Amino acid sequence: MRYRNRRLFVLVAVIAACSGATADEISAPPVVQAERTLRIGSVDDSVSALTFVRELVVGADGRIWSLHSQEHAVRIHDAAGRLLRRFGREGSGPGEFDTPGRIGLRGDTVWVFDHGTNRFTFFDPDGELLGSRALPVGLGIAEPRGILSDGTIWGSPPAWSDEVADGKITRALNVRTSPRPMSQLP
Repeated sequence: MRYRNRRLFVLVAVIAACSGATADEISAPPVVQAERTLRIGSVDDSVSALTFVRELVVGADGRIWSLHSQEHAVRIHDAAGRLLRRFGREGSGPGEFDTPGRIGLRGDTVWVFDHGTNRFTFFDPDGELLGSRALPVGLGIAEPRGILSDGTIWGSPPAWSDEVADGKITRALNVRTSPRPMSQLP
């Protein structure tokens, strides 16, 4: 392991020397300017105050769907940031979430993957329940990435950093379910 670290140090030193940059230029962090374009919620308003936002997606019309794992819910905001609606609640029944982890859009369908129930749940853009699809047990997907146009669910098996560092995992793996016609989804 020490030999690998020395090689990395030498490689970084050679690249830095060849770039013509000074040590101060190399170690200086980049400067990024932030500009507020939208404000959602307020700490003074308990209805619109945000809890931890796990993920969010933005539709073509500017609506924003944000996944709140602490609330076991999805919030829909308009393009101006106004709260339109919430949907979902804690549980394992239809339209309920145990451990919601991912959200996405496929056409005019919003999907949420729930790690606790190991299933995708599908909603229309306004949050009305369309149906769900459970992943087969033992598929080995630690983090589903989404649903492809042919209905295939794809994701990645777990890759722990120590396994990558030790060379046990040397390439990214993808897992896919059997295709399911779009007419059968959700």
